[in-house]
Amino acid sequence: MYKIAICDDEDTLIEELKENLERYGSETDREFCFFAYHDGSELLESYQPDYDLIFMDIKMEKLNGLKTADEIRRMDSSVGLIFLTSLKQYVWKGYE
Repeated sequence: MYKIAICDDEDTLIEELKENLERYGSETDREFCFFAYHDGSELLESYQPDYDLIFMDIKMEKLNGLKTADEIRRMDSSVGLIFLTSLKQYVWKGYE
């Protein structure tokens, strides 16, 4: 089972991503366990370095995804990070 964290301040986007991943899981015979967070600070408060993958929105109110990712990398250098954004100016920042 893969442990996946989703950090996004919009519930509809969290649910849509879960549905798409569940569909992918059923097509590929994979199981996922989801953990939803609505802000980077919420994710960091309860962070355990056992997630396989984190989907993270870049633009969030309290603590944005880029700063959250910096903190996560200090605690966990191996977790996969996938950034979610509709803002062009942030596309390349995630690769830093």
